[in-house]
Amino acid sequence: MDLAAYQSQHQLSAARLAALIGVSEQALHRYMYRGRIPQTAVMRRIIAATSGAVTADDFFLAPAPKRCVAT
Repeated sequence: MDLAAYQSQHQLSAARLAALIGVSEQALHRYMYRGRIPQTAVMRRIIAATSGAVTADDFFLAPAPKRCVAT
């Protein structure tokens, strides 16, 4: 789930979501519309603020492939 979907689903204002993450509304907008990928510390706060609903993979076009372990 991306930040825009999370915001909509939880009916949060941009100001409230930005405050939960600890960033400005302008930075939030950049993260939401893929103009910018958050640095590690901000990414951790996003994951924590969304209880894991938004993850690092959600900021990239495709999630990393799952590794196959040979048995």
